Amino acid sequence: MKIMDTVTPPSGARFTGKIASFVDFWLGQQLRAIRREQNLSLEQVARKADVSIGSLSQIERGMTSPTVNMLNRISGALNISLGELLSNTECTDEQTDGWVARAASHKQVVMKDKKIIKKIITPSRCRSVDMYQAIIQPGGSSGDEWITTSSGEISGLVIYGQLQLWFDKRYVKLEQNDTFCYTSDMPRKWNNPTDQDTCVLWVITKPERD
Repeated sequence: MKIMDTVTPPSGARFTGKIASFVDFWLGQQLRAIRREQNLSLEQVARKADVSIGSLSQIERGMTSPTVNMLNRISGALNISLGELLSNTECTDEQTDGWVARAASHKQVVMKDKKIIKKIITPSRCRSVDMYQAIIQPGGSSGDEWITTSSGEISGLVIYGQLQLWFDKRYVKLEQNDTFCYTSDMPRKWNNPTDQDTCVLWVITKPERD
């Protein structure tokens, strides 16, 4: 890992806000991807689902946990079943009582606009951390905006490829087998600057619950 320089988030940077949970984040990404594939605007889906545009926007960004009733209305507005919508957020294990998540059971989220394919690989019995594997295609990124998330720590391993990571006031170029960590309240963004895929394993502590 090579520390190249220190940077400060630009004064005009817009933060996306803290997400409710990473399950809510992936669900929101799934909703947004389906809506965009159908060329529907936030306003169109919100009107069909009888929810406010602001609420739908927050759900898509993972900033709020929608009720089952609300999800049912949104899935109806998108002409998909609730089961199909939730299939990418559930991790079912085969006769392992949740302690093991077989590769075949890993759920995949395709984020076409960001050129990222993410897999939820956390065994369902795991209570303290979430695990995700991301294939970041050439030019793929977390986006131009600096982001923060809920409480906890985030660590990762570059399985192969390269990753440019900006976090807090640091910029690093990560290569195969490099590891990293940062706290969730640190502003950050990342991308794959190469013409080859990059694979990253993320381990994220779950928010504490009362």
